[in-house]
Amino acid sequence: MSRPKIFAYCIFLCLLMILAACNRSNPQVKAILQQADALMEEHPDSAYSLIDSLHYRQSLSKKETALYALLLAKAKDKTYQSLIPCDSLLSYALRFYDKPTANRATALLYKGCLEDEVNHDEDAITHLQEARLILQNYPEEKSTCRITLGLLGDLYYQHKHYEDCLPVYKETLELCESDRDKSYTFKDISSYYTMTEQQDSSLYYHHKAIKHAILTEDSVLVASSYHSLALAFNVFSKVDSALYYENLALNHTPNNSSKGGIYYQIGSIMQNSGDLEQAAYYINKAKEDSLFNGSFMINRVLGKIETSLENYKEANVYYKKYIDYLDSLYTFERSVDVQKLKYDYENRLMLKNEQVNNERKRNRIIFFSTFFVFSLITLLIYTYYHFRQLRQRQIHAMREMKMRLSSLEDAILDNQKTIEQLRKESVRTLSDANELQLIIQEKEAAIKKYEKESLELSNRYFQKTVMYSTIVSRTTNIKNKKKLQIFTSTEQEQIRNEVFTIYYTYIKQLRNEHPTLKDEDLLLLCLESAGISNQAIALCFGSTDPHIVYARRARMRDRITT
Repeated sequence: MSRPKIFAYCIFLCLLMILAACNRSNPQVKAILQQADALMEEHPDSAYSLIDSLHYRQSLSKKETALYALLLAKAKDKTYQSLIPCDSLLSYALRFYDKPTANRATALLYKGCLEDEVNHDEDAITHLQEARLILQNYPEEKSTCRITLGLLGDLYYQHKHYEDCLPVYKETLELCESDRDKSYTFKDISSYYTMTEQQDSSLYYHHKAIKHAILTEDSVLVASSYHSLALAFNVFSKVDSALYYENLALNHTPNNSSKGGIYYQIGSIMQNSGDLEQAAYYINKAKEDSLFNGSFMINRVLGKIETSLENYKEANVYYKKYIDYLDSLYTFERSVDVQKLKYDYENRLMLKNEQVNNERKRNRIIFFSTFFVFSLITLLIYTYYHFRQLRQRQIHAMREMKMRLSSLEDAILDNQKTIEQLRKESVRTLSDANELQLIIQEKEAAIKKYEKESLELSNRYFQKTVMYSTIVSRTTNIKNKKKLQIFTSTEQEQIRNEVFTIYYTYIKQLRNEHPTLKDEDLLLLCLESAGISNQAIALCFGSTDPHIVYARRARMRDRITT
């Protein structure tokens, strides 16, 4: 191997090691993210545990950080956790996924969920609308699109944009595949008709929601559907029907689930109908339910009932508890804001560290890339001048060979002319004849010597050509004949022309000695003289079978001997 090739090989190995060091990835992180994504739908708790474990590992790449943000938000949402800790991470994901892709739509969805959680409804609607537009180009993302539309419809409904929420709910319904999702969506549609006082449509869709809830065999969902229908009957002032369906909801609710909402609603209906004792009974039942989170509402209603019964002292106690709860709620909201600031700071700190690490990686890549480019340029310059010198030496050597061949040809011609002249001269004595014969023999020996030297020079000249290298390379390290590549007719003509030009003297000699030889025979003898194998010679004649060389050689011997 030549020095330039060795130098190039060393540079290539160095580059590979540099790139491997700069772009080193953590296969364990990638495996954890893939495993968490696979577990997300059926086992979100396990997925969350896997993703949360990455928080304490080494820094992630930009792509891994963005994917980590999406999976963490998705896992928190599916496990009913607050999305506030994901705020800065989701902002980072939105910056990373700046093109309208499915990943950007997912980041917009959970950013909207987070803003809905902190009551930034306008921002939530803006992000959800953008996600909705992107997902129109990704029909395969049904689950993401359904959740996006459902939340967007709920926000329209909360802000009383009823005419806007209905088309969104109906579009959501087209994406629902399970009975559970259909039940929830029918319930949303019925809520629209309830608020717009369209009683028949409201009750129709409530019953469809109950039908699909029953198909799920989920007693909690069935109870919730009956409870929603009871609320609709209450809005339409049908107290008996409302109480009937509230009792159905109460009967379908499992004992380990909260019944406080149903008790509270029954108590509210009783209060509105004037049955204060029954109302107080059911409201207190709701209060006894530790799983019910509407205690502040209970205190207010009990305060009203006691006021109606002129029990002002008891009413004052309930109102005080109600006010204390409002104060605690305000304190809780403030703590949530503080917690949000804390998570924002931690995430910003983490992202800053990521940026510093990425900047270091980028600087290393720039340094090594510059080093590589400089080395490559140096190698190219060195190779250029090296091969230029080799080419010049080769041209000089070929020029000398040509001059030597020319001088040999001249010497051969001179000797041949001398011999002819000597043979034509008249011989007077025997001694003169003997002397003339010796001179002729010397000249003929010189001619043979010059012819041999000329052939050797022609071989050396031909072996330095590109054509010779091309012929030899066709058979180098190739054992399977099917992989051999014959020369085309155009290439064969080029070989013939170059060989006949270089071996002009040798061919002229062969023609003089054996006039019956054909051009193909002369070409075969020249290629053999250059040391080319029979297999390669066969390729020069347009065949992969070397036996044609043996056959041509035999025919050539027959023509020479006859």
